[in-house]
Amino acid sequence: AWAPAEGMVADMEKVRANVVSKERQLVDARGPKGRWHGTHPEPRADVRMGRIPGSFSVPWASLVTPERTLKGEEEIRAIFKESGVDLQAPLMVSCGTGVTACTLALSLLQVGVLPEQLVMYDGSYLEWATTPENVVLRDGPDGGEVEVPFVSS
Repeated sequence: AWAPAEGMVADMEKVRANVVSKERQLVDARGPKGRWHGTHPEPRADVRMGRIPGSFSVPWASLVTPERTLKGEEEIRAIFKESGVDLQAPLMVSCGTGVTACTLALSLLQVGVLPEQLVMYDGSYLEWATTPENVVLRDGPDGGEVEVPFVSS
């Protein structure tokens, strides 16, 4: 049976450590971008709106054409750069449930990011935001960030 290479997949503990160390840039594939900003509701009930601290937003749909093929390499590079992502840095990709982050990974590999630079957090935002002890941030009214409290349903 196939299994991912050692170190290719990050669990929640590795993401927690990364939030502190900032060893990897965490790139979030969720769209629309308002989900990352905490202004657009999550599609699943009882999921805090916002983002993992220190993450960058590159919605997966921004990387594909209307025909659902990847955009050209220069355009992909520009999209990541515009979002603040350093393509030379170690990277971690995430999304809502661990599926659309694959579009980020494929796009990153397409523009020359080395497989060794890249890991995927497959628990993704759903796991992160529904775990009470994890910090979730959203845009604040003054342009800063505010923490989103966990509310048990």
